[in-house]
Amino acid sequence: RMKQLVPHLSRKDDAVDRSRSVVSLRDIQRVFDLFRFFKNDFVLADKESSAMSQHRHAMLLAIAVVYYLRLDRKSRLDFIVLIGTMPMEKDQSTNFLEILTSSINTVIEGTAIPDGVASTIGIKENIFMTVVCSLSRTPLMIIGPPGCSKTLAVNIVIDNANGEESRTEFYRKKPRIQHFHYQCSKTSTSNEVASVFDRAIQRQDNVDASRQQCLVFMDEAGLPEEEKESLKVLHYYLEGQVSTKASVAYVAITNHVLDAAKSNRCVSLLRPEANHEELLTIAIGVLFNTTDISCDVRKVVIEETQTSMLAIEFATRLCHTYTRLIRDEKAFKWFETFFGLRDFIYFLKAIKRRSDTSGPSFTIYLKTIVWALQRNFNGCEFYQLKRVVHEFLLCILPGDRNRTMNLADNLIKRPIEVVREALSLEEEPESLSYKSRYKLIIDESDDDSIIRLLEGDGLIDCSGNSLFKLSGMLEDSEMERLALVSGVKFAALQGRTALLSQTEAVNESFYDLFNQHFRS
Repeated sequence: RMKQLVPHLSRKDDAVDRSRSVVSLRDIQRVFDLFRFFKNDFVLADKESSAMSQHRHAMLLAIAVVYYLRLDRKSRLDFIVLIGTMPMEKDQSTNFLEILTSSINTVIEGTAIPDGVASTIGIKENIFMTVVCSLSRTPLMIIGPPGCSKTLAVNIVIDNANGEESRTEFYRKKPRIQHFHYQCSKTSTSNEVASVFDRAIQRQDNVDASRQQCLVFMDEAGLPEEEKESLKVLHYYLEGQVSTKASVAYVAITNHVLDAAKSNRCVSLLRPEANHEELLTIAIGVLFNTTDISCDVRKVVIEETQTSMLAIEFATRLCHTYTRLIRDEKAFKWFETFFGLRDFIYFLKAIKRRSDTSGPSFTIYLKTIVWALQRNFNGCEFYQLKRVVHEFLLCILPGDRNRTMNLADNLIKRPIEVVREALSLEEEPESLSYKSRYKLIIDESDDDSIIRLLEGDGLIDCSGNSLFKLSGMLEDSEMERLALVSGVKFAALQGRTALLSQTEAVNESFYDLFNQHFRS
């Protein structure tokens, strides 16, 4: 029966596509380990159901975690059809997908999710797998493009899993998860990775395992260069999953599949690009703080034109425009290589921040939409930015094309005005869920002329400790680089503005800051 559940690779191109993520004997062992976990330690089945029903529930969840959630959308559909044709699954009152969905929702309902975070299928699966694999000490690798809530989901679980001090009853009955974070970069070394594991193992050995579970969280695991073999040390720390249970949990997130030697030592969760339904869920969740798009009957009013539409229609138009631009391989071929889902999400958050949501309708200004576009879809050529603004506004106001384009052109600000506003923007108390993004100014000159321009305009002050710059000489000492990195992180800790120039040699050290997951 287990053999029947492994998708058959009948075509050569299928085999090539999946050559870096294949099933192994380790997966079979994990299925039985997870079956015992779902049967005895993490029961999600109805406790009033029969013993046979609980056995089936636990086994199907184990199969889903190991085999189903690693697949892409098409392969998942094939898997559901395959498992539904098996003799023991016929004539069942609940099918495989219903059991998995119900179990995921049980975990999500017991999890406190911050305001402004949309409960998409993606983040639900990320949270579910992180909880299950952390508490069962099953190594997990979450694979997906930037902006698909991989890191966010892990941080939500860490914030919720505080043992008896947890905010929700669901987590109070579970061990506290203490995480040991490691931010990968191209300069990562095996000694650094081993040091994180050793600290986690040492901590786990000194605590009650029933009350506290240590977790090694490896962010951006795809960044270290494979030829340097800096992650090969993982083979040693994760190998215990076959013969003996590892003492610490392990979660890695990456934008691409790692080599088979590492992938086969983990359970994998594949997050594909968000489809229209997920995009719409994100938009509704961010803009209107709701997850049920069908019951949102509020209207959106565009103030300048007094145009009104249902909230769901407004969100749909934004999602449609973004999807069309990201998939356009002709006129907007450059868009997909420069922007992604994270930019779209921050665009939505920026709209909400400057819109009136107090009344029965959602009042939005066109200037707010243009401002949000300039803040989050900028950095390209100015004519390209104008085209992006035109596309969004024409989709929102499809009537008079010339009038809409003229409105857009009049609302687009000069680059220096955008920079001035961005550097002076302060967080508002009522907008704590909105984090202002870091600013990247692309200076194509060789003499840092942009710094003089900004300083002359009074936008930055280079006289104090805000400017961090390497000399650009090959003989830059290691001490100089370390001092610069320490200075930038200290500025971040204090909440000061930090201006980085010619720091390419050390930018790898700032992934944790750029990801906005800096922890003091």
